[in-house]
Amino acid sequence: MPEVEDLYDPSALAGDDGQTEMVIFAHNGKIIQRFARPMKFVAYDPANMGPIVNRILAAVKEAGSQVVINMPRRTISKEKRDALVTRAIHVYRSMTEQHRPPAVIAQHVVDSILSAIE
Repeated sequence: MPEVEDLYDPSALAGDDGQTEMVIFAHNGKIIQRFARPMKFVAYDPANMGPIVNRILAAVKEAGSQVVINMPRRTISKEKRDALVTRAIHVYRSMTEQHRPPAVIAQHVVDSILSAIE
């Protein structure tokens, strides 16, 4: 691990042409995001945010905290819900006629619905 004063010194990081290198890590219970040079602001491309957020979450865990992410529930139209109910009925009826055990039927119904909404 680098010396404490080195942790906050961004001069070792490279960056040019509007792009910059950064590191994100846990240190003494804090999450440090270090850049190659001083900046007034940082703008992130949405496509690049996944890995950055994952690294921040990993650093939070390294610092000893637990992460809980609350996402809003997905809304589904009445037409889509009705189509999924019909699909579940077809899977259930077909597998019941084949004398499949209830656990297997339930698994197939759930898999069928999940594959339809993804």
